[in-house]
Amino acid sequence: MGSGGTGGEAAGEGLAAAAAWMRQSPVSGAVVGLAGAMAPAGSAELPPIGALSDDLGWDDLDKAKLFGYSVVVFAALRAAVYPLFLLKTRLQAQQQQRAYSGVVSGVRAIVASEGVAGLYKGLLTMVAGVVPAQTLYVATYEGLRAPATLAPLLTLVGLDVHADAEAVQALRNGIGGLGAGLASLAAVVPIDVVSQRLQMQSKTLAGAVVGGSRSYSSGLAVVMDVLRNEGLRGLYRGTVATMLSTVPSSGIWWSSYTLIKPRAARAFGLEYDDIRLHVVAGTLAGVVATTSTNPLDVIRTRLQIDVSNYASAAGSGREGTRPQPSIASIARTLYQQESLASLWTKGLGPRLWTSSIMGILMVAAYERIKILARKLPVPDE
Repeated sequence: MGSGGTGGEAAGEGLAAAAAWMRQSPVSGAVVGLAGAMAPAGSAELPPIGALSDDLGWDDLDKAKLFGYSVVVFAALRAAVYPLFLLKTRLQAQQQQRAYSGVVSGVRAIVASEGVAGLYKGLLTMVAGVVPAQTLYVATYEGLRAPATLAPLLTLVGLDVHADAEAVQALRNGIGGLGAGLASLAAVVPIDVVSQRLQMQSKTLAGAVVGGSRSYSSGLAVVMDVLRNEGLRGLYRGTVATMLSTVPSSGIWWSSYTLIKPRAARAFGLEYDDIRLHVVAGTLAGVVATTSTNPLDVIRTRLQIDVSNYASAAGSGREGTRPQPSIASIARTLYQQESLASLWTKGLGPRLWTSSIMGILMVAAYERIKILARKLPVPDE
């Protein structure tokens, strides 16, 4: 993959401009302030972000603090970017007859027809799901990346903890991310099914999206409708597609972040414990992970929102005769009716925005959470 001199110079100028902006941006201070506000009384003197978090292992952390802080912070972060999640779902469900042409037009159309509240349909369901999903994710991530857990694998692949420190760290974080994404599926998939069907409640989408439509008054109404028509398995519709998109995305994100971080430090001239470094590395890692997994995310969304096979009358107990869609049938339909490129472009805009914002805030917050959750030394008696 080569590039001409002009392209390289332009990229270099772009990176330099980004670095200059990062040095002056108030975003970094805001993130530090939010994370710092979580500190309990008497903990004002905290080490810089990144100074200790990479060295803190599972046994060094107070689990109650780790899970408590993680749930609160990540619920708040997801709520902050929730309109982008909703817009992503609707854009991915669109057929050739489009209701929205992009992020801006989508926001305008939703606010005009549904009010600002329309941007938050399904929010409570998603926030409620953060508790089990985040607990499973954090516990698995930290447990799998523990040196004792990975020691046999490092020996098998011939990596030395000291000589190959960067590769080992990327492997640890990548495996931790993969395992965490897999473990959290038990909570993530049902929450996605319910929240996405609530997100699709809009008269403006009639005829513009796949999968039919239903009217729901709450998340519980969605659950009851799914159980009535499909049974418990309906709440896990799209599990394979979710596994094939979310799990690799998690592993790719953490591995990319670990590899990008030292290189970004050199490129931008930033100290390793500088919050701006986490912003740059988190954003770039999000772009890599999001772009590479978008086709399967589109398929997952279409699988989970499809209700065209449901009985027409609620409570009739008569399931439709149309076959349930599959990963292959959805991919084939997209290719035949639109184009292969649509698998990569549908909903990519809001997904990139979401991953960039979450990448900036998530890593900075999580690294601070680990420092706040570290076990205090037991005083000598």
